[in-house]
Amino acid sequence: MGNAKKIIMVSKEDLHAAVSIVTWNSEKYIKDLLDSLKAQTFQGFHIIIVDNASTDKTLEIVKEYKGAVVIRNSVNIGFSRAHNKALEMALKFWGGKDLNERFFAVCNPDIVLEPNCLEVLLTDIWRDKSAAAVGPKLLRLYADYNSLESSKSSIIDSMGLKIFKSGRVIDNFSGVKDIQQFSRQEVFGISGAFMCIRVKALLDIKYNKEYFDEDFFAYKEDIDLCWRLRNLG
Repeated sequence: MGNAKKIIMVSKEDLHAAVSIVTWNSEKYIKDLLDSLKAQTFQGFHIIIVDNASTDKTLEIVKEYKGAVVIRNSVNIGFSRAHNKALEMALKFWGGKDLNERFFAVCNPDIVLEPNCLEVLLTDIWRDKSAAAVGPKLLRLYADYNSLESSKSSIIDSMGLKIFKSGRVIDNFSGVKDIQQFSRQEVFGISGAFMCIRVKALLDIKYNKEYFDEDFFAYKEDIDLCWRLRNLG
């Protein structure tokens, strides 16, 4: 499965993070996400968008955001393979740099970030050299909405991944009302909806040219990735 076309705009800036977004008919969400990225208090990141053959107005909306790297696929290659392609692009930006201090943020298109989100996450993982991945508290959206920004709820969607002895994995505190009592804590893993990963750790778990296991077309690839990170300490 190849690409019919690629649009690549390469920045020469040495930015310490890349935000990878995989889109597939995401016109309903992508503007809100990109607006929230533009409003971040920390701006030291590239935006890499891999589009999996959208047939709606996703790419038209994306064109309005200058400076993003856009990779267009002719078919839907899935979540894992698309993010792997984004990481390979990010590595070209960082050739010869210390990858212990470069970070790859995986972000679903239906996410809206608080303005200080990347600043807090990247500061935290940069300071804690033992951490391979960090993630924010994710809150759900109301089901009936016109824009993501106006539809935030106070219900937690994920506070990281929790694993049981049986091997079953769930999102921590999913469905629980957020009462602001939660603080930094170690978890089994981070939800693939939004996770910030140390690039050196991704290189350490790379297998057969894959970081995310491409056997997982969509869903559960975050569990597999975090399990492998834990296995390497």
